[in-house]
Amino acid sequence: MNILLFCSILLFMIGGLLWYRQSYNFSFFTILGGGILVAIHSIFLDDYLHPWDERYHAVVALNAMTDPFHLKLMPTNYITSWPYQAWYATHTWLHKQPLFTWQMALGMKVFGTSLQGMRSASVVMFLVMGLAVYKATKLYFPKASHWLMLIVFTSPMLLLLVNGRQGMDHNDLAFASYTSLAFWAFISYTKTPKLKYALAIGLACGAAMLTKWLAGSLVLFSFGLFLLLSKDFSLKSWRNLFLSGLTSLVVFLPWQIYSYLRFPVLFTKEWEYNSLHFWHTVEQHYHAWNYHFVVWAEQFLILLLLSLGTLLIARSLRKEHRTILITTAVSFFAVLIFYTIAATKLKAFTIILIPYAAFLAAPFIEWISTNRKRQYAFLLVIALISIKFYVTYISESEPQLTIERSTKYREFAHQVKSSIPENSVIFNTPSFLFADMIFYTHCTAYDRLPTLDEVELLQSLDKTICILVAPNQQIDSSLSSRSILISADSIHFFYPQN
Repeated sequence: MNILLFCSILLFMIGGLLWYRQSYNFSFFTILGGGILVAIHSIFLDDYLHPWDERYHAVVALNAMTDPFHLKLMPTNYITSWPYQAWYATHTWLHKQPLFTWQMALGMKVFGTSLQGMRSASVVMFLVMGLAVYKATKLYFPKASHWLMLIVFTSPMLLLLVNGRQGMDHNDLAFASYTSLAFWAFISYTKTPKLKYALAIGLACGAAMLTKWLAGSLVLFSFGLFLLLSKDFSLKSWRNLFLSGLTSLVVFLPWQIYSYLRFPVLFTKEWEYNSLHFWHTVEQHYHAWNYHFVVWAEQFLILLLLSLGTLLIARSLRKEHRTILITTAVSFFAVLIFYTIAATKLKAFTIILIPYAAFLAAPFIEWISTNRKRQYAFLLVIALISIKFYVTYISESEPQLTIERSTKYREFAHQVKSSIPENSVIFNTPSFLFADMIFYTHCTAYDRLPTLDEVELLQSLDKTICILVAPNQQIDSSLSSRSILISADSIHFFYPQN
């Protein structure tokens, strides 16, 4: 796989050189080729399911291949007494919106139920995001668009979302990609205010909302703000905004209505749980008030520096550019402040702002590109991009213990799959790892021992009961005589000490 990484870096360098030689079309396709190769490299970077959250997203997507309108962690929940505990220990799974899960399921339909097949949809989303940023910025600042696409394609954080290592992996990447598409449609509308662009904004916002709740409506806020700042109070413009919002609801609401009607209790619980994120710290995701500012300084410093450069040349900006740039800046800081106030803070919450930051950076890049001497400043930009790409993406890895545990469990799960019949139900998996066992074996699995009543139920359904046995663990004869016992000595360090 290192050859893919080498070729992608080579294509990025050639793309930059072609840009300098003003071969813009060749530069575009070369940088795009580099993006394709580095994304493919990313899905092979780690050959195991990542803890929190990829394992759960993967198993829900696996089950969605056969039943897309009933998202669930268990292929079949044979134990009806299994209580609802939380989103990581439930049968029906409504913790997140379904679109990204359906995409992952489609990827496995096409490429197989491997780790790479599961991650393949994120390759597409990654490329969509880069292309959307390119297309949006090209409408106003064509010479800057190539560099901004390159910055997206060499963002370590985005690549680790493709890989699944960075929480919340494929969900957040899809969310940011659909937001980028909505932003592109919005920028297109500001250039040519046609209904088709307003409807495109609505479709993309609806898709973003169907990936991660109401925060996907961000671009609709920008749309309204732009109309206010440009003092456009024509009936046609506000009608287009209304139709854009209506279109997003047409995409978003059917699943909410369906879920509520089919799973009213669980839907209500999950809705209430998600609403807690703003006022309460959920799952210990507490950070200082400046957390998101620090994340941006660490992960997207290049975009921030280039955006600050735009402030330095503000007086030289064209008058027709100012309203859209102010709209973009206000939207950027409004979202950043919103997530700063929110009690629950997660690293990838604000990556939906990448197209906004890219657009704010574009005027400064354009200004540099108009002068041959100034273009040498790009040497510094390229150096910063290269250092960040090398340190954070190429050199950094997960803790060695995580790698050892995850790979060992994957190998163990494959051994289990090869030694048990297809009608098996697996019990006593390590705590929280029943999802991994389901993904690797395609069998229902539980992280506890069965009761005698459950054994009788499963046997009446002609199911084979398999029990993983930890080192020195004693299994009651009433269970062992009616089950296949599988030694779990090789993964003993997963079991919590009682």
